[in-house]
Amino acid sequence: MNDDQTNNRQFSPVVVQEDAPPAPAPEVPLSETQVMVPASQINNPVNTFSPDIQNPTVVAPPSPSKKFGTKNVIATIFVIAVLVVGLAAGIVLVQRQQYAPTQAWDCSKYSFNITKEGVVSLVNSSTRDEPSQKADVLINNIKITTLDVPALKAGASATLGTVSVPENGIFDWSVNGTLDCKNSGHYEGQTTPTPQISASCKEIKTYNTAWNILTTIQLSKLNAGDKVRFTVQGSASSGTFDKAKFSVNGTITPEVTSKKPGTEEFYYEYTVKESDLGSNMSVTAWVHHQTLNQWF
Repeated sequence: MNDDQTNNRQFSPVVVQEDAPPAPAPEVPLSETQVMVPASQINNPVNTFSPDIQNPTVVAPPSPSKKFGTKNVIATIFVIAVLVVGLAAGIVLVQRQQYAPTQAWDCSKYSFNITKEGVVSLVNSSTRDEPSQKADVLINNIKITTLDVPALKAGASATLGTVSVPENGIFDWSVNGTLDCKNSGHYEGQTTPTPQISASCKEIKTYNTAWNILTTIQLSKLNAGDKVRFTVQGSASSGTFDKAKFSVNGTITPEVTSKKPGTEEFYYEYTVKESDLGSNMSVTAWVHHQTLNQWF
């Protein structure tokens, strides 16, 4: 096409109607990132549209379930073990309470004993019944056995058993109740009793210095200054006498150990006084037993 033809072409005028409403905007499909905007705000550039995105709703995907781990298994086993131990402890305490008396034993009236032959016994002289228990028996601080102790009523006694003891009979013993009360003792063995000694003072004799015995008539004829010898002898079932003493007319003489030759007679030599003449002299004597340490 040449220029003349182009210039000679006539165009139809375009009439614009100012009052005509604007053509509607084509609908555009919304994507995940598009927001619907009202048409009134499109034609109004002054207004700025700000979608409400301050409080979006977020849906979190479900978290995967956790597996039952090793730590949970260990914790479960530990809890079970604690429960078992607690149950066992409770059973032991209940059993002990069954044996425990409602009141403490009166050990001054609930007593054990062992004879020198080894017989173990128990006496409950209290005013209340006592429950059963056990008792450890020791000889010379060595545990020999443990005996069953039955429940005893008030005022009752029981033989618990017999244990071996040293043949010489010399030993320490003790019996210890496992719940309460204990007793102990000692045996010295077979002791020889001290024999009973009988002793006495025999007759008193009077001699002159030549060891001639004086009669009653001869004594009455003594003069002041004459010397006489009083003798005494002791008698005993055993043992010996070691000294003697005299009393002449109420006067005690010193102790003497001299004896008449060839005899066991102790003697004291006395000089006759003026006051002794014309009356009968009163003479008393004592002998001393060395073993008994007594005067007879």
